[in-house]
Amino acid sequence: MKSASAVAAVIGLVVLGAAAWFYLEVREGKASLRLQAPEQRVRVDGFTMETREGPLNLSDLRGRVVLVDVWASWCAPCIASVPHLIELQERHADQLVVVGLNVDSEGWPAVETFRNRFPQINYTIARPLPEPLILGTIVDLEPLGQVSVLPTAFLLDQQGRLAGKYVGIDQTRGVDRAVEALLGR
Repeated sequence: MKSASAVAAVIGLVVLGAAAWFYLEVREGKASLRLQAPEQRVRVDGFTMETREGPLNLSDLRGRVVLVDVWASWCAPCIASVPHLIELQERHADQLVVVGLNVDSEGWPAVETFRNRFPQINYTIARPLPEPLILGTIVDLEPLGQVSVLPTAFLLDQQGRLAGKYVGIDQTRGVDRAVEALLGR
C-alpha cells in the first residue's frame, strides 16, 4: 500500500513539475499556449498601444476577437507572416481585429519604412504604450505576457481574455483554427 501511494506521490510531483516548467516557458515567451477553455482565460484587455491615430486600449476592442501579432521590421519570419495576417483580416473583417504590434527599438521611423514596403497591409499597426520593458532578449508586454521569439501572436476572445498564445512562424494553422473556434465557425 505504501509503495502505491509513494508512486502516486512521485507521479503527482512529476506532473506538477512539468506543469510548472510549461508555465514558465509560456510566461517567458518561449512556448505557445493553445486555445484555452473559457474558464482558464485571464482578462488582459487593459493593455494600451499607440497607433498613428492615438492610443488604443484592448478594452476598446471588446466584442470582437483580437489577434495581436508582435513583430519587428528586421525579423524575416515576421515579414513572411504579413500575407497571412492580411488574408485573416480580410476574411473576418466584421468580427476580428488584427493588430501588428511593433517592438523595433527605432520606434515609428522603422514602422513607417516597413509600411512603405508593404502598402497592402489592411490591419492596425501599433507600438506598445509605454515603451516595453526589454530584459535581454525578452520583451515584457504586461498584462499580455512576455515575448522572446518573433513573431508571437496573442489571441483574445470577445470578452478581452487571453485565449491563446502562438510563438513562431509555423503557427498559422493553429491561429486560423483558434480564430474560427472563437468566432463559432
